[in-house]
Amino acid sequence: MQVKPRILITTQGWYYLFVVLFIVGGAIMREVNMLVILSGMLFGPLLLHWRLTISSLENLSFRRKFNNPTMAGVETRMEILLENHHRRWGVWFVQLHDRIRKVNQDSPADASEIQLAVPYIFGRSVARIPFTWDIAQRGIYEMGPLYIESRFPFGLIRARRTLRERESIIVCPQLGKLTPQWRRVIESDHHGLSGSFSRQGRSEGDYYAMRQWRSGDSTRWIHWRTTARLGELMVRQYEQQRDRAVGIVLDLSEFSAEAKNADSNKKNHHAVVMEIAVSMVATIVNDLCSRNGSYFSLTIAGTNASHFSATPSQNVTRTVLESLAVVNPGNGEALHDSFQWLSHEGQQGMTVVIVSTRSKQQAIAQLDQVSNSATSVTQQGWSLQDALWIDCQNHLEVDRFFQPFETTNATPTEQNDEQDDPLKQLKTPNAEAEMSLTTEEASH
Repeated sequence: MQVKPRILITTQGWYYLFVVLFIVGGAIMREVNMLVILSGMLFGPLLLHWRLTISSLENLSFRRKFNNPTMAGVETRMEILLENHHRRWGVWFVQLHDRIRKVNQDSPADASEIQLAVPYIFGRSVARIPFTWDIAQRGIYEMGPLYIESRFPFGLIRARRTLRERESIIVCPQLGKLTPQWRRVIESDHHGLSGSFSRQGRSEGDYYAMRQWRSGDSTRWIHWRTTARLGELMVRQYEQQRDRAVGIVLDLSEFSAEAKNADSNKKNHHAVVMEIAVSMVATIVNDLCSRNGSYFSLTIAGTNASHFSATPSQNVTRTVLESLAVVNPGNGEALHDSFQWLSHEGQQGMTVVIVSTRSKQQAIAQLDQVSNSATSVTQQGWSLQDALWIDCQNHLEVDRFFQPFETTNATPTEQNDEQDDPLKQLKTPNAEAEMSLTTEEASH
C-alpha cells in the first residue's frame, strides 16, 4: 500500500529556516518594517517548495517488476515502474530507494541499499528504471521497503512516499555442467538398472529406417508401399524408447561435534562443499527433466527429510529448485528416513545416486547405529553398497561427473568474502550516464 507523502526538512532547509527566523526576530525586536517584508519574501519560496513536492509525488504510483524465482550467480534484471498520472505536468528529479537482504539475516547492516534517480517523467507516461544484480548465495531474499523522494526545485524540503509491502525473491542454486562420464552412468545398465525400463509409445519409439521383415515383427510395422515396390516384406524400424528410473539422494550433513571447533577455513570449506552438493543435485534434476523417458525420485536428507517423485516436467524442475534454495544441513540422521522412503517409493532396479557432504564409510557407520539399512537389500533390489556414492569433499570424484560453478574455484579467503556478502555484485546504473530511461504512454 502506498501511503501519502511525508514532508521532511533537509539540512539546507534548516539553515534556510534559521536565517528566516533570525530575520523575523530582528525585525520584531528592532521594529524594522523592511526586515518584516524581507522575511515574508523568504518564506514564499519555502511554501512554494512544500507545495510542489507534495503535488509531484501525489500523482506518482510505483511498483517493482522482476522474475521470481531467479538463480544464484546469474545476473537478474529488475525494473521499477514509475507512472505519472497527471495529464500535463511532468515530475523532475525523483530518487528511488530500495533494500534487499537475506531473510535469515536480522541485522540491518546485512541489507544492501539500492539507490536510483530519474531526471524527468512526462505527464501521463510510465518511466522504466532497470538495474541488475548478481546474488552469490541461494536462499530467500526480501526486498523493501521501497520509497521515492523529491527535493525539486530548491532542495530545502524533501517529500517521501513509501511502498510498505515487501516482496520475497527465491534464489535457486546455481546450475553447473554434467560431464560425459555422468551420461555414461545414466545410459548404462549398471547400478540396478536391469528391469527398470518400460517401452513407450504406440510404435515403441521413433521411426528412422526400413529393414526386412523378421519373425516376430508386428504386421502393423509393414510398409506396404515399399513392400510392393521391392517385392519382399519391409517393415519400419524404430528406435526403442525406454524409461530410466533414477533415485537421487542428497545427504547434507553438518559438522560433527568434534569438528565444530575447527578453524574458519575448514568451516568455510565445508560450506562450499555443501553448496557444490546442492548445485550438483539441482543440475542433475534439471538434466533429467530436459530428457524424455526419465523418471526420477529425489529425497533430501537435511534438517528434515523431504521427498519428490514425479515424471520430469518444467513445473517439477521449478518445485525442486525452490526446495533446494532453502535446504539446510542436518545431523545426518535424516538419511535413514530418506532410504526408507526410497525403498518403498522407488521403482524396481532403479539407478541410485547419492550426493553427499561426507564419505560413504561415515554414513554407513551412522546408519548401522540406527538399523541395518545400510547393508540390507531393499524390495526394489538395491542397497547402499551398490549405489553410486559421490563424496563432494573429494574434488576428484566431483570432477568425474560434475563441473561446478566458477566460484568454487576461488581461494578460501575469497569464499569467506562471498559468504559474508550474499550480494556479490549489485549494479545500479548512474542516473546521468548509464541509466536507460524510457517512457511510454500509460494505458487508461
